[in-house]
Amino acid sequence: MKYDLNLNKSSLDLFLLDLIGSDFKLTDFDTNFILNSPKNTPETIKQSYSYLIKKGFSEEKISSNIYLLGIGIENLIQNYLNLEQKGISEQEVLKNPRILTRSRNFINETYDTLIKLGFKDEKILQNRNILVAGSKFIKENCLFLSSIGVSYRKITSHPNMLITSSKKMEKNYDLLSSLGFNSKRIIKSLPLLTYNSQTLLENYQKLINLGLKKEKISLHSNILTLNPEKIKSNYQKLIQMGLKQNEINNNISILYRNLDSMEKNYSFLISFGFDSKKIIKNSFLLTSNQKTIEDKFDNLISLNINKEKILLSPLLLKLKKESIKRKYDCVISCGVDEEYLQENPKLILINENTMKESIYFLNKIGLDYKKNFMLLQTSRENKRDKMKWLLEEFFDYNSDNSFTEKKEKVRKVYSFLANNYRCLTDSISSMKDKKDVLRSKIDVLYK
Repeated sequence: MKYDLNLNKSSLDLFLLDLIGSDFKLTDFDTNFILNSPKNTPETIKQSYSYLIKKGFSEEKISSNIYLLGIGIENLIQNYLNLEQKGISEQEVLKNPRILTRSRNFINETYDTLIKLGFKDEKILQNRNILVAGSKFIKENCLFLSSIGVSYRKITSHPNMLITSSKKMEKNYDLLSSLGFNSKRIIKSLPLLTYNSQTLLENYQKLINLGLKKEKISLHSNILTLNPEKIKSNYQKLIQMGLKQNEINNNISILYRNLDSMEKNYSFLISFGFDSKKIIKNSFLLTSNQKTIEDKFDNLISLNINKEKILLSPLLLKLKKESIKRKYDCVISCGVDEEYLQENPKLILINENTMKESIYFLNKIGLDYKKNFMLLQTSRENKRDKMKWLLEEFFDYNSDNSFTEKKEKVRKVYSFLANNYRCLTDSISSMKDKKDVLRSKIDVLYK
């Protein structure tokens, strides 16, 4: 069948159907791209088609990228050669065929811009689609990203940000800011700027309607990119399992984990000896690897820590396997009796510096930490604040006191704490609530 050298929209459609021999949809973009070049004739289009087939394109691939036939055979050959010189293989072109529409100068200028921005050759090749964006487009995006505090180093680690328009990213940035995300949180979740803003807003509202807290959503911002119906389904199933709303809020990541896997973990943990309430209160267990849990259990038991103690303190299983023995030894090196540690394994969870300071402070005031291991959990500054409150509230401690008077009042507080050590584990607000009880105890001792 012969075709007129001067193709139009209707004759182009018939010609391509005859050439490709398969169903395809000719978009306005495809039509305009092909017809806008006077050099394109039925013969040159056939040549381009044959060349693309030779380069590994299937009929289906060409059908979904019809515009490629309008590039021109000479340009196709030249562009392939240029891309090959840049280290981009034919297989990589197949994955991103639009790159063939860019001229040699366009690709070279874009490539040089990326190199100046700090991109390495291998990074550009791994994200070859950014070469389609163009030097001007990339520079505009970099200016916007740097204006909101994104370093060039971070930009080079998120190259796909450069193919999203700066206007779209700015719109999403403003949206996330209005939803309570601070700039640091947005920068940590950069890919959010590339998503559809309406979808982000709708997903956010659906999460709020579920009962999730704004501040928790901002800490797990990737949840905004997930299917809200799937999140809702998981939320409802977790509630059915016994989790409370606040427990889900405190561990939002479980909402986008595999639910079947969590149900299997729940059964495993029950068979292992955990009480259901403990599992629910420590929902991280539901997303932990079963083999990892067993290995950590073995590590703790090898330190002569009773299994029942571990079951009562599941946070021990949140520690990294390799750090359990090291932290155990640290507690011993702080001067804690080993037998006492085995009876109170939660001590392993306390920060080493906090523990050292607490033991030193408690020894100084003559208070035995063995009365309650929670005495070791708070910092020296925290304990001093509580003692200061006791001095000012019950012992009339002020700047007008002489040195001898101050020393005597401090001694009285030390003596009082020796038999009322819970004052150092309670919060100041809690002590305020029972101020009358404390006053009566102090009056018995000193009046």
